[in-house]
Amino acid sequence: MIHIEGMGVLGMQVAWRLEELGLDFTWSDIDAPFTAWHCSTGIVYPSGNARDLDGLAWWRDRTADFAPYVEATPYVFAHKHPPHGGRYAYDDIDDPRYDLRVARDYPAVAINVPKLVTATRERFAHHRTEGADDGELLVVAHSNTDRVKGYLWGWAARVTFDGPVDEVATYYAKKHRFNLTYAYPIPGDGQWWAGSTLKYQDTPKELDARPYLDEWLANAPELLGLENIEVHSLEQGWRPRRGPMSTPNEARYDAENNSWVMAPEPTSGLRHGPLIVDDLMERMGL
Repeated sequence: MIHIEGMGVLGMQVAWRLEELGLDFTWSDIDAPFTAWHCSTGIVYPSGNARDLDGLAWWRDRTADFAPYVEATPYVFAHKHPPHGGRYAYDDIDDPRYDLRVARDYPAVAINVPKLVTATRERFAHHRTEGADDGELLVVAHSNTDRVKGYLWGWAARVTFDGPVDEVATYYAKKHRFNLTYAYPIPGDGQWWAGSTLKYQDTPKELDARPYLDEWLANAPELLGLENIEVHSLEQGWRPRRGPMSTPNEARYDAENNSWVMAPEPTSGLRHGPLIVDDLMERMGL
């Protein structure tokens, strides 16, 4: 029997993989107040990184399996060339009012993380326990003091708007090097996540996110051509940063506690998640 400790972004992916393999498991979660998944903006975008593209291909192939919480959407960007080192063809938006481009044959995949995690918890509710029983092999899929050093604070707002393309799309821009102005669809909700800003914190704490949202509201029409914007929520989340004992994308076996401890993935828990779980299953001999 395997026990998953933590049912957030990585924990849910482990749960679904074990289900696919027909393996029994239990899980637990302390429902901590400072998490990332409850307002994760959940986008997997094309880039010039082979590992990113492998993760994108996995999610793109599995959109039907996780519908309505996962959806492939056009990737619209304000850069002169594909962002994140992308090496794909693109087309200009056919409207002289907008200086925007859309990736050709490389859609982004949007994931409604809050609802997918919640749906996963409900699907496997009968597997939930207070913790691991003696003899169970433990998978630690949450931040722990051994592998975490602080947090990345960020904000996300639920918004609706009229966009420059007719269909639901993923929008990405930068006002300058340290600014992100994006709008990522929330599948099944009819809204977008507006974001974002990342700030280092040693311990998680709330900040005043309104000035950052105001900056986004000023930049989004200029950079992305968004109009008639309405804000429906303003939320904050905390991504765990890797500590000195962490190796990206690798789980480490702790023989003393018979556990596999997954490394925190502050910015790639979805993009690389399927590959990370593949590696975990291989290391566990499954």
